[in-house]
Amino acid sequence: ELVNDGFAIGADVLPSEPSVTFKITLLEDGKCQVEDSAFTTDTEGQWKLSDDGRTIRFSMDCTGYQRTVTTKGTIQNVYWSDRDEAGRKSSAVYEISKGQIYAEARVGFGEKPGVFVMGNKDVPEGLLKIEKAQGMFGVSSKMFACGKFSANMITDQE
Repeated sequence: ELVNDGFAIGADVLPSEPSVTFKITLLEDGKCQVEDSAFTTDTEGQWKLSDDGRTIRFSMDCTGYQRTVTTKGTIQNVYWSDRDEAGRKSSAVYEISKGQIYAEARVGFGEKPGVFVMGNKDVPEGLLKIEKAQGMFGVSSKMFACGKFSANMITDQE
């Protein structure tokens, strides 16, 4: 459930197929090359493993993304009313602004040195996050979940 990850109620209506697919190549010294896509630019980003080695975080430039979710349903009449049920539709726009975006995923180590296994059976996907300034004069910032992704490592041998 996306609500548990900080998303608005109703945001859990995700497309069955990925909206965007792109490749990130891990380079030395915590740098990565991000492939050009409808969501990313062909620029150099950064990657870092957490101190415990269980989470990988990528930071990259994002071109922005927008998706409209439409909900529909009926409103039941009060029991003493003679009118028919009223149908209603509402929609919400979920947007990721252009700028820096972070992608965090759980990782494990594969059979060979330098091979990561992204996700696990309990949490197969990672979270996309954005950083927003908050507080008086925006002196502090907080990370907010704004999407999900799935990842797998492709080695030179594949």
